[in-house]
Amino acid sequence: MSVIRPFKGVRPAEKLVEEIAALPYDVYSTEEARVVVSDKPNSFLKIDRAENSDVPSFQGYRIQIFSGGGRDREKASSIREDLQKRFPKERVYVKYQAPDFRVRIGNFRNKFEAMHLYKQCVKIYPYCYLVKDQINLVDLEVEEKIELEEIE
Repeated sequence: MSVIRPFKGVRPAEKLVEEIAALPYDVYSTEEARVVVSDKPNSFLKIDRAENSDVPSFQGYRIQIFSGGGRDREKASSIREDLQKRFPKERVYVKYQAPDFRVRIGNFRNKFEAMHLYKQCVKIYPYCYLVKDQINLVDLEVEEKIELEEIE
């Protein structure tokens, strides 16, 4: 038999409700959401929609190498280390997205850019595949600086 227990809710101070409360994120267009967030920096809408984050980003692609359950943290770490050794110029990400650890590599604007690295990765990790992911512009700028320093 299921046991149902009450829990304590968290509410903002009454004077902050107007600043924090927002309609559901899917009610707003991207432009409307940005306007609301610019006027109300504490709005829940900033959390609900990634494009309203302070970190500028865009929808791009990465290569997902591994996805494993919560007990696979060590395996995810060893795969990350292996990828960093094999592809030192690429960023490798280990992310816990309940209930799985995911290992992804690269920051690509489109699928075409990702294909060269994907073809190399699939030889080593045959079950890897391309995934859409939020790419932070800051990550791309770091990569571009490294390339420029190597050219000089």
